[in-house]
Amino acid sequence: GVDHTCVRGADGMVDCWSGVNVYGQRGVGVSNGFGGVRVDFGVVGLSGGGVGGVRRALRVYAGDDFTCTLTAVDFDVFCWGRGVFGQLGRGNYGDSGVAAGVDFGGESPDRNGRWRVASLSVGGRHACAILESRELRCWGYNSLGQCGVGDTSAVPVGRRSVNLGSGVFDYAAEVACGYASTCVLLGDRLRVKCFGVLSSDVSDLSQCLGSCSGAGGGMGDSLPGISLDVWGDGDGGDGDGD
Repeated sequence: GVDHTCVRGADGMVDCWSGVNVYGQRGVGVSNGFGGVRVDFGVVGLSGGGVGGVRRALRVYAGDDFTCTLTAVDFDVFCWGRGVFGQLGRGNYGDSGVAAGVDFGGESPDRNGRWRVASLSVGGRHACAILESRELRCWGYNSLGQCGVGDTSAVPVGRRSVNLGSGVFDYAAEVACGYASTCVLLGDRLRVKCFGVLSSDVSDLSQCLGSCSGAGGGMGDSLPGISLDVWGDGDGGDGDGD
């Protein structure tokens, strides 16, 4: 992150340390104070569930001032740290030094009513998850449309699905969050769709895709796909650049 670092140990526990902990980004249950003390016991709030009553991390991802982890066995998402933009996914805008699960809504239609996450990515101030159902859910800072929900309002929970189009392969296979944009590899693995502002200058709306202009719409079938066909235009080339 900007002022903190988190690692996943071989045992699946998460340890964080930071020079600044004003938002609780160290995950030690305290949302103020400073210091670079490493948390050797793992992140507070990741106990319960999992195997033997202990949740363990499969992956850990740091944003600017917050962190999310994809847990093993249960495949939940837990976040902690700064939450002023709703990036913790809990339905509020408060900071927290205690890890808690992202709110994906009511019961899932499968897996005994539990939503299970297949893939996770964290950007500067937002995050996106691909569910086992292939739905893409994003939450957090959305002033430039980087959550892909069709408007630019903040998204404090992971309940809203991103509309990538009506085609048979218009679902998320992989997702990558940047600072002001999100890109998705579609199911055919031949196209990418991006939304938000694809520029280091976030005020440059000429690089806007999706609903980052605030005008609404721009998603679904209206969102252009980027072809990954590196073999040319079908003229029989062998792709070696000759």
